[in-house]
Amino acid sequence: MWFPSIDELRDANEGSAFLLLAWNELFAADTPDSFQPKLMNCPALLEELRLIAERASRSPRWEKHVRKIQEELGSVCEADQNFLDAAPRLRWSLQKLCEKGSLSEVVSVARILGPNLQDYELRVNRMLLASVADLPKAKGTVLSALRRLATIALRKGRSDEDFSFLMRPDYLNRTPEEILTLIIRAINAPSKEYLCIPAVKGKPEELQAVARNAGFQLRSQRDIPVHADGEQFLEATKGAVWLSMQVQASKPLEAARLAVRRLRPALDIFNFYQHDALALFDEVLVLTGSTEPTLVKPQKQWLWQVRRSRDARKLTKELLASASEERLVGQVLNALEHYSVAQTSTISRVKLANLWSALECLAAVDTA
Repeated sequence: MWFPSIDELRDANEGSAFLLLAWNELFAADTPDSFQPKLMNCPALLEELRLIAERASRSPRWEKHVRKIQEELGSVCEADQNFLDAAPRLRWSLQKLCEKGSLSEVVSVARILGPNLQDYELRVNRMLLASVADLPKAKGTVLSALRRLATIALRKGRSDEDFSFLMRPDYLNRTPEEILTLIIRAINAPSKEYLCIPAVKGKPEELQAVARNAGFQLRSQRDIPVHADGEQFLEATKGAVWLSMQVQASKPLEAARLAVRRLRPALDIFNFYQHDALALFDEVLVLTGSTEPTLVKPQKQWLWQVRRSRDARKLTKELLASASEERLVGQVLNALEHYSVAQTSTISRVKLANLWSALECLAAVDTA
């Protein structure tokens, strides 16, 4: 998290300092979950509600999920009441949608309301630009609007590194309108074309067909640049088979994640039939025409995603004390048994069957 010095803040624009520090706190790695931006907003929840309601109309087991999404949409509408006051008919329609019990009505109303939220991002930007004019007084209103904008940024795959260029003392003297414009511009940064080179441990002849079906091409060592991060990539992936794929993304890390997302299902399917034959390395080299090669690890976690491990003895005591005997014997212990078999088995089919059985044990209704 960014902490400017007292001397840097003494001559800073108060409104700009508030915007920058509040935005930095929203995306900082050490910010608690409750202060992180929400993943879902009104348009996202409305689309999710429509899709799940359509599934529920074909299979009743999805109906409980429809009710949960309705509850969440209702709470979001209540939190965004000041924002939705500008569109009273839309606010009323969303509130009524959260109360409807008929699945067919939920689907039809969600489809009708969808186009009315297409300019949601534009409305958020306009309201925020209007509210920053009252800084440093209207901090509560601005913070609520900032959180809505942060959710939009998060849904577009943005992270703290996309806004790191703003966290410098010289930006503290800019006007709040300039800071907000730069934030919006960073959120909507245009995509670039990247060449992603993941590395896979396996035999080239096995990867050749698998990779091509997933849209990748095999690369030789002479295709890997040896300057900058390229040398470190070659050292970390020594003995691997290198693949490549062109990806449209806004930054190297996002490009690497998209490439890995395309490749991993093909490797998992192959490994299902031939146990652990192909293994993906953590490192991916990302190239673009105008910059140096960048080494990234798509699986890296933010600090707030890494939870401290709790003491196993304490957890065991809590479980034994809180769970009923019927549930503990019939569900938890059976699930643990299936899980142990899955971990010790070398056959993928056995692993899958036992992991699935463990989930079924835990999902069973507690009748005690």
